[in-house]
This record gives sequence, structure tokens and C-alpha cells, in this order.
Amino acid sequence: MNIKLEKFEGPLSLLLKLIEREEMDITDISLARVAEDYVAYIREVENINPEEMADFLVVAAKLLLIKSKALLPYL
Repeated sequence: MNIKLEKFEGPLSLLLKLIEREEMDITDISLARVAEDYVAYIREVENINPEEMADFLVVAAKLLLIKSKALLPYL
């Protein structure tokens, strides 16, 4: 699945890699927008693969954890 954000356009897995490598700042990314794009994607696809849904949840959870640590470093 590709997402289109203000500072990034491409596969969600690439976004995660760039953030993990610190080539992109997680605080510049709206995770709400990522979720909205995914919901829109699901509505367009008739038969979504459960494995693909699980992959999104894994990546989204990792992004949320990274962003939480960036915003709340004392946790």
C-alpha cells in the first residue's frame, strides 16, 4: 500500500525504514493521516488479504511506538 503525505509518498514499509534509519523525522509524519489513508484503501479494495491487514497493523504499531518515544522521551 502506498501512502501520500506532505513530506512522503510511497510504500508504508519504506516510510518505516526511513524513520528507523533516522533519515526521516517521525514528528513530521501524521499517523492519523496514515490511518485515514489506510481506511480509504480498505474501502476501495473488495477482497483485502488478512495478511496485508496484519502487516499494516505491525507497521502502524511500530510507527506509533517510535513517535511516542520521540514525543515522550522520559517513558
